[in-house]
Amino acid sequence: MNSLTGSLLRDFGLGFFINGLFTITQNGFTLNSVLATLIATKILIFGVLIQKEEQRQWMDKR
Repeated sequence: MNSLTGSLLRDFGLGFFINGLFTITQNGFTLNSVLATLIATKILIFGVLIQKEEQRQWMDKR
């Protein structure tokens, strides 16, 4: 696994999460905006978890 995978997923998920929240504030709670925000939250959480694992592996190599 590339050492940037977690960071990229985290940033990607964060961008979509903020976009989803903005869409909800502009258009109200529609099914699409809520689902998009939930998916973005899942991507964000996986990105953070992968990044932590990558950091742990990197520290073990040192």
